[in-house]
Amino acid sequence: MSDKIVFQKSVGFHEALKSRVQAYFVEKNLHSRGNWQMYLKTSLIFLWVLASYTALVFFADSWWSALPLTLSLAIAISAVGFNVQHDGAHQAFSESKSINWLMAFTLDLIGASNVLWRQKHNILHHTYTNINGVDEDVFDGSLFRLTPDQPLRKLHRFQHFYTYALYAFLSLKWMFFDDYKKLIDVKRGKDEHFAISARDIALLIATKSFHLSYSIILPLFFHPLWIVLVVNLVFHFVLGFTLSVTFQMAHAVGDVHFPRPVTNSGVIENEWAIHQVETTANFAMGNPIVRWYAGGLNFQIEHHLFPRISHIHYKSLSPIVQKTCAEFGVHYHAYPNLLSAFLAHYRWLRQMGRPQLA
Repeated sequence: MSDKIVFQKSVGFHEALKSRVQAYFVEKNLHSRGNWQMYLKTSLIFLWVLASYTALVFFADSWWSALPLTLSLAIAISAVGFNVQHDGAHQAFSESKSINWLMAFTLDLIGASNVLWRQKHNILHHTYTNINGVDEDVFDGSLFRLTPDQPLRKLHRFQHFYTYALYAFLSLKWMFFDDYKKLIDVKRGKDEHFAISARDIALLIATKSFHLSYSIILPLFFHPLWIVLVVNLVFHFVLGFTLSVTFQMAHAVGDVHFPRPVTNSGVIENEWAIHQVETTANFAMGNPIVRWYAGGLNFQIEHHLFPRISHIHYKSLSPIVQKTCAEFGVHYHAYPNLLSAFLAHYRWLRQMGRPQLA
């Protein structure tokens, strides 16, 4: 389907944006990728992960000490994904390709496949954002209905109640089912959007084994099996929920667009950059804690427009983007805080689950 989708010719919006952003970096004498701030932030996050894991596996001796450490580890691992892996996979972490690859590879070390994720996210999601059937970051419409183009099922009437519980299973499903299914589909030629080499397969198997060794096998030397399993479940529930909700607050809300290609022609009636702005929402832009932790993903509009620019620059680029959007009549939507974005997603789930509202 994506081979047939084309965007309307430029109306000058993207060119103006690129010119202004480039002028900003020249004026400030800055590189567009990461700098010492990014390296310091990454070091702190890695220390956070290491400290949480070490304390949990080797020193926790009761549920009241294990629970906060499990939560800390899950939140720290989320921070790796938001800040380190994400910038690395987009070639935004560093000017060095090798360092970018290493940072992207952190996803493999925490149990998922960077190769498969990068093709799904960088190519399909970032090109065809919120287009049903192409953007694989939009769920398939069976358990959830997130776009008006997905079929309405009876259970969707209650999705604004049950969806958040199912979000908690995201990382478990991703790491222990989705990656393997995608690998099988690719090897059988069922998925034309993906390609994976024998080296990638070997690396995937090796890193999946490494993940099992430190998350399951090593802890069994210090704790009973049932405790190890419970801790892993709590860890994945927190991780899955955090990853899911952060993404959904930027793309599955009622204020963004879910464009349909023009029938038979496959044309999206916007230039690509305008499509990115109108299918995306920012949130909590003025909150320094959210900004630090989310790796700039609360500046999703800037990220979608300039994925190869490090997230540490997004706050400074936002006024440029907003000014350009205003000049071209492009809607720039931002929720003022986390609660308003969370409620916007809740309302969208409810709307998509009701025939009279959908």
